[in-house]
Amino acid sequence: STLKEMQHIRDSTVHLQLNRSNL
Repeated sequence: STLKEMQHIRDSTVHLQLNRSNL
């Protein structure tokens, strides 16, 4: 995959992790 795709996946993962922390 391209660097942009990797960054997007990374951002999505971080976003999910942040949402979990808020719970």
